[in-house]
Formats: sequence, C-alpha cells, structure tokens
Amino acid sequence: MRKIAAVIIFCLVICTSAVAESWRVFDNAGIFSQSEIEELENEISVFQRETNVDFVVLTTDDYLGSGNQQTIADAFFDSGNFGFGRLASGLIYYIDMNQRYLYVSTAGEMITVFEDYINDSIEACTDFMANEDYKDAVLEMIDWAKKAVAEADSNAQAPTKP
Repeated sequence: MRKIAAVIIFCLVICTSAVAESWRVFDNAGIFSQSEIEELENEISVFQRETNVDFVVLTTDDYLGSGNQQTIADAFFDSGNFGFGRLASGLIYYIDMNQRYLYVSTAGEMITVFEDYINDSIEACTDFMANEDYKDAVLEMIDWAKKAVAEADSNAQAPTKP
C-alpha cells in the first residue's frame, strides 16, 4: 500500500508542474537531449491533431517496485488529466530504465483501438531501445499508434471528436 501511495504522490508532483505547460514527454530518466524532447513534443502534437488521441511518454530510472509498470503508467496518466474527448482517449508509453521494461497503457477509446497492437509495437521498439536509440523508439511507438487509429478509422471505430 505504501508503494502505491508513493507512486501516486510521485505522479502528482511531476504532473502538477508539467501539465500547465502541456508537456507530453516526462523524461525523469534523462535519456533524451533537449532537442530530442522538442522533436518528440512536436511529433506528439502532430499526432494529437491528426488523430484526436493523446500520447504521453514517461521515463524513469528509479526502482519503484517490480511489476508495478501498469500501476505507475495508469496513475501518471490519470493524475495528469491526460486524454482527449469525453472518454479521455490516449496512451502512455512508459520506459522503465531501472527494470529495462517497456510498457504501454491505453485509456478511453484507445483501449480497444490499440489492444491488438500493444505486443507488436513494443517488440518493434525493442531494437531501438537495445541500441540506446530512445527517441526513435518513441517515434516508432507513435507510428504504431497512428496505424492503429487509421485502421480503426477505416473500420469506423476511431476516437470521436469531443
């Protein structure tokens, strides 16, 4: 219980300071240069405009407990009030550098839209991560999210405008 409370406090502190500026890249592990963060923020902004889906990146390098990736990602997304539309549709790409673990959590309409893509998208990012090409791992995940939304759109399941 204390670990979950600590995670929620951690998320609230980070989100409170960053949400006001509409950031979507939270590089607590320090794996991106400033220019890479700016490029990722730009690509996320384009993705958001094109898809009406939110996209958040969170990196950590602290030990927050094994097996807590879902709890951390979900708490961060929820406490930051991320997501678009009435269902708060979006996804968070969580890179846990301490555990060397990649995790994607979805919200709102993205739960069903991205469900069949999660494992393949993480696998596609693994080589980038192994080569310490973290920026391209995020860009790859954005591409997978675009593909999922486009396919859902062609099947009339895409996230709706508010």
